Amino acid sequence: DTGRDADGYSYGSRGDGPDAEGRRVAYLKVFDKIKYDGEAHKDMLVTGLELCGFDRPNRLWIEQIMNGITKFSTLEASEFLVLVETYSQKQRASQIDAFNRCDSDGSGLVEMTELRALFQSFGLDPPRYVLDEAFAEVDVDQDGAIDVDEFQEVMEILHVQDGFTKQEYKSFMDVFRSLVRDEDEIECEKMAGVLDYLNFALDAKSIERIVREVDIDQSGKLNSREYLMCLRKVQQKEVQSMQAAVALVQMEGPSDVPFIRASDVEGILVRLGYTVPQVGAYLEAALELGYDLSRQPVEVDDFWRVLAAWRRRERLTNEDLVEIDKVFLRYDKTGTG
Repeated sequence: DTGRDADGYSYGSRGDGPDAEGRRVAYLKVFDKIKYDGEAHKDMLVTGLELCGFDRPNRLWIEQIMNGITKFSTLEASEFLVLVETYSQKQRASQIDAFNRCDSDGSGLVEMTELRALFQSFGLDPPRYVLDEAFAEVDVDQDGAIDVDEFQEVMEILHVQDGFTKQEYKSFMDVFRSLVRDEDEIECEKMAGVLDYLNFALDAKSIERIVREVDIDQSGKLNSREYLMCLRKVQQKEVQSMQAAVALVQMEGPSDVPFIRASDVEGILVRLGYTVPQVGAYLEAALELGYDLSRQPVEVDDFWRVLAAWRRRERLTNEDLVEIDKVFLRYDKTGTG
């Protein structure tokens, strides 16, 4: 499938045509964000590529590509377009090379069990449940393996959805669209409310720092790409906090236990910033996904998957949800829902 996001960034196909034109327009919007006195300085190119949707851009590649474009330290708009497209081509070539190296038996296929290591080989480490979803979407014959074209589709899915699941991406974009005005942007000051609504626990200073990093032209507004970039940075910060929290919990418990137990949940949630963690609601969310922490501990990726589900249910217990439904039905006199 092909499509276009709120800022005109097109996805689902490569090369020339309408989608290529959509990318060109989106990239020029990014250039306008990072330019100073009509040109983009080399120090802004990492941020520029991030805003174009590239996760953790390779600085060495940027330097090599820029040296092939100009001898100066700045780029004009047309040169920036060349850099982005060249970077994209280099990234795809690197990914295909990594795929071929992973395909040790020469079958032209890579199994799901090998995919995580393949991503890590070029600096990406999406949560397992995100990778599982993308893999299932392209593995149409359900044989547990994908070819190089399907691998590129997985990369495209992760690129378009900024490393989130379809459900997360839709939820985030629904919130964005509910807040945009005529210019398809939201005010930076609304991000704290957005994160609170989405049930993230992040302190005000961290939110301000992330928004300031992303709003590089200091316009006080965020387009959809910048908005998703903020959420991605929030997630990255939370991953770091969770890894530290898990390590601390495991240090305090048996050193040979690499998993998270039910008794660990409250301590980890508190360290993530949830002052009233509602552990019961978390354990119920886990059960809905098939994890019974009272019987079996979970891996960090599984803990993260449950955390996302816990947020979607507003950190409420099953009993709370039933009571809310009762109140709603009581006042829904017309029965319209």
